[in-house]
Amino acid sequence: MILRACESAVLRMLAEPEVAHPIGGVLFADIRRHFGLREQAAVRGAIDAHLRPLADDLRRSPAHARQLLRIEPERVTCAATKSNGQPCARWPVPGQERCSAHGQRVQQRR
Repeated sequence: MILRACESAVLRMLAEPEVAHPIGGVLFADIRRHFGLREQAAVRGAIDAHLRPLADDLRRSPAHARQLLRIEPERVTCAATKSNGQPCARWPVPGQERCSAHGQRVQQRR
């Protein structure tokens, strides 16, 4: 689960380099439950220490960063449809087909 969340975060950074810095917070929110309270500060620090240089490189040269990682980002979006009929453009929760907003709505309806 943690590896999948990390991979998803890097793919998001590659696909949307302009929003790279908030991705660290999203990743931390996705994986924090796997760590004890005393470990969480170190985990957040490690995430920031590793993702910040990548985010900086992506902002300077997205093509170069992708070449270094040898990854071509594939934009995966939420499987839900918005009320206006348009597909949702948000990222799905790692391991699921829907974003956090639409996943909760589905669970609440059941």
